[in-house]
Amino acid sequence: MIRYRAMTDVENPNVLRFFEQYEAVAALEAHVETDHYRVFNDDLPNFVDGRIETIRFLADDSETVDFDIDELRTES
Repeated sequence: MIRYRAMTDVENPNVLRFFEQYEAVAALEAHVETDHYRVFNDDLPNFVDGRIETIRFLADDSETVDFDIDELRTES
């Protein structure tokens, strides 16, 4: 099960934040293998002007992943 929400930043309306919550790491791993995720990932460079930051919270731990569009393109 995935819960998600998207909203603009309070201080900068040009910043869009996505929040996703997965029941388990396996659910996240399965999600990134879906066709709709791949389409979203492939189209994202057309909508982003700047850096992308991902913050992943795993139980009591967190990880920040910072990348730019060129790095995103090489991952698809």
